Amino acid sequence: MLRWEIKKLVKNSFNLPILAGITCLWGIILYFSAQKGSEQLLMTSTTFWHVLGSIAVGFMILFVNTRLFILDEEEKVKEVILTTQKGKAKVFLLRMIATVIYTTWTIVLFLLVQIVMFLIFNRVETDLAITFITDCLESFLYVWIGSVLFSIFTACICTIFKSHMATVILCGILFGLTYLLRGSLLQHYSFEWFLEKGFFSYLIRAKDILLESQLIILTIWYGVLIVCILMLTIKLQLRRHEI
Repeated sequence: MLRWEIKKLVKNSFNLPILAGITCLWGIILYFSAQKGSEQLLMTSTTFWHVLGSIAVGFMILFVNTRLFILDEEEKVKEVILTTQKGKAKVFLLRMIATVIYTTWTIVLFLLVQIVMFLIFNRVETDLAITFITDCLESFLYVWIGSVLFSIFTACICTIFKSHMATVILCGILFGLTYLLRGSLLQHYSFEWFLEKGFFSYLIRAKDILLESQLIILTIWYGVLIVCILMLTIKLQLRRHEI
């Protein structure tokens, strides 16, 4: 059953064009950076997740992962699942696991794009290349955590509203606020500060090193946010007699 849910994600028509597009676009960006010297290439390579990589991950989660949670209505098999013993609860859990697994695969593929493209155009010393790869692996943890949390959040929103379009609009706006708001100009722990940093895209961008105090606050906020959205989703499904 889990393999079948993952297969639905793998077969999505967006997968190959997005991966190919990101690879080609990143290759072009690094090609022109390499013409300006090794230092410029290194600086540009470290910015992969700041815009291009994070937007690609957000797009994949919104248009590939999240759609998995609305397929029952689209394929008109919802009634069949609801009539099976523990059908909806089991399917919901399996789809959550599937979206986490698939998100991990997606992040790994994009990480490989970042590293391999750098090595192709790299003309710097080997030690510096090793340092770059080490930094990439360190930032990968933040990217992975943010991506998994965002995929779970969007899955819950889609389950609550039972609308892929509504989920894309709402979560897309929340995700995009990180790119629109100027974090350096915001008062710490204000409402705007949480909007800018509080909906997972901040982690996916892996742009800034958080202060320890900020990291603790955001860890608490992310935990509360995920627990609350999961509880709300389960409660609504119980009311709808879906689990």
